[in-house]
Amino acid sequence: MESKYIVNVNREGNIAPIGNFRKEGVIGPRAQAQVSYVKDEGLKITLTCFEKDPYAIRTEMNGAVCCDSCLEAFIDCQPETGKGYFNLEVNSLGVVHCAFGPGRHERVFLTDLGLPHPVAEVQKTDEYWTYTVLMPLSTLEALYGCDCHFAPGHKMTGNFYKCIEDGSAPHWAAWAPVSRLDFHCPHEFGQLVIEE
Repeated sequence: MESKYIVNVNREGNIAPIGNFRKEGVIGPRAQAQVSYVKDEGLKITLTCFEKDPYAIRTEMNGAVCCDSCLEAFIDCQPETGKGYFNLEVNSLGVVHCAFGPGRHERVFLTDLGLPHPVAEVQKTDEYWTYTVLMPLSTLEALYGCDCHFAPGHKMTGNFYKCIEDGSAPHWAAWAPVSRLDFHCPHEFGQLVIEE
């Protein structure tokens, strides 16, 4: 049995509603994120979107999945280091785009760092699609260069997004509101706190 902590995203529980839609697009489907820390394993990240037939055509690893119906998690596990955050972007085909760095223009794919590319487990039903990715402890420690065995009370920062750039109804939504149409805004990330 795995030993895990929830990551409290809003001081009221561990579900982060992705509902702050940008004015540049339409109001899209309901989406949410959940994160837990699995002791000695890593961060378990699950995002869900309540849409019946998600648009997805991208199949290339680290490709432009943000143009498809896409769910994204941007997380800085060690904000005090200033090293940056990983962006985990996944479409309903399970294609993952993942890089690391302090901002939009200083990002490196995990594979280019010699680290394993994340694998998404996707489930689709007539009502929703969801994915889960485990970011291994070994990967987090390689990215940050420090111990990532987190204890209750550890504070991270991050944001969660739902977007689609192609198709008939482009939309961009965030958990923590963004002041412009750019998800690579770590200064606007919300706080994530590990709790028992």
